[in-house]
Amino acid sequence: MRMRRFLGCLSAGVLLHVGFAGAQAGSTVEVDRRTTEGREVRLSTEVSWDHQCQRQGTPMVTVVAPPSSGEISTRPASKTVQGNLVGSTSCAGMRMEGVGVFYAPQPGFRGSDHVRYDVRFPNGQTIHFIAHIEVNAPAR
Repeated sequence: MRMRRFLGCLSAGVLLHVGFAGAQAGSTVEVDRRTTEGREVRLSTEVSWDHQCQRQGTPMVTVVAPPSSGEISTRPASKTVQGNLVGSTSCAGMRMEGVGVFYAPQPGFRGSDHVRYDVRFPNGQTIHFIAHIEVNAPAR
């Protein structure tokens, strides 16, 4: 609780623009991905920056409903910013570091799977994700 108050006070004095292309804060984004048996796929990469295009912390990912036939992992990843829906688009085209969300199917699994996860940005805004993943047999 003390940490939450500290972070609230800290963020109150800092103007943050959070980058999440294609979604408004609090909205739900549906992601469709395809992969093959035994091959990991990136579901999304989320970044956060300020009005001077400087990285502002790392968004936090929370799995709300895990996949039934795979594993979710997160790790540092980068992406080219497409736009900023909560402020200036002056950072568009820049490559920024953030957090990537990845899905890896269980060995031998083929079929459909899905996962729900939330991404909380350093300014407190959250986006909800629903990812639908189709896992096919490897090409021969």
